[in-house]
Amino acid sequence: MTESSAPLKIRAFEPEDREKLSQIYFQERLSTFPWVDPSHIQLSDFAKDTDGETIWVIEGSGKIVGFCSVWTFDNFIHHFYIDKLFQRQGYGKALLESCLRALKTPVSLKCSIRNQRALEFYVSQGWRLKETGIDPIYGEYQKLEFLK
Repeated sequence: MTESSAPLKIRAFEPEDREKLSQIYFQERLSTFPWVDPSHIQLSDFAKDTDGETIWVIEGSGKIVGFCSVWTFDNFIHHFYIDKLFQRQGYGKALLESCLRALKTPVSLKCSIRNQRALEFYVSQGWRLKETGIDPIYGEYQKLEFLK
């Protein structure tokens, strides 16, 4: 499937999405952060980790393939995950662009420095380094900022 041939839909989160998004969140964190103690990654984390956030869902060919959750008070993208079976097909780019259109700038996010694929993706989309820090679970991160 290519970006141009994949019908996609971006929409607001609905309660019936919770199970599928929980699964994506769980699986993608396990595979993306192999250095993190797996006891810190639970299937039930999605509900508490996105509580109070605005969540956008992306569907491809009628299937949920990812999501973006935002703490809108700070225009902070807290979680951004695409199912590994749908990565590098344009879904992430489409979802990110849609979220950015809905938010005020500047928009920020944190990305683990060990997650090179994600860092390269964000930089390719115009994000710039703002600061660095250390998360007690995920390790060193870069805080990135996007200005329209």
